[in-house]
Amino acid sequence: MGGTKIFVLQVQQIRKVLLIAAAVVAAILLVMFLFGGRSAETPTTPHVQPAPQQQAPPPAARTPETRYVPGTYFSEITLANSTIIVSVEVSENAILNVSIYDPYEAQEMFYPLMQPTMDSLSQQIVTMQSLNVQMADGTPYTQEVLISAIRNALDAAMVR
Repeated sequence: MGGTKIFVLQVQQIRKVLLIAAAVVAAILLVMFLFGGRSAETPTTPHVQPAPQQQAPPPAARTPETRYVPGTYFSEITLANSTIIVSVEVSENAILNVSIYDPYEAQEMFYPLMQPTMDSLSQQIVTMQSLNVQMADGTPYTQEVLISAIRNALDAAMVR
């Protein structure tokens, strides 16, 4: 009879261990779901036009006579598990607007330097009609990444 009580006590301990293990696994899955990458149900983003494979003239070679196909062009920046979409609106011969397309306004929380840097770059690019802008101190990498994405969108917009 003494053996039976020990066996029952061991089964109860095994149940406790299994219950705790299941709770730990559930907590890990919950954390992965909440803070993990994007889910498969991400909403549709606008058509993103990748940079063409041909060599486009460098930004310094672009002149005021540069011709574009009017419209809005998009370019992607991939950072960690998220994608930032840069939007460039052009007319036949001018850059009208440069901005970050963020329908959820969530990128600002994860990448706080992106929007202020884009605002500064956008103002300079639209005013100068060139990607040869003055680089501000403190955000050289952010500016480089944004200008590269803007260049890709403008290359897609250029009349060939």
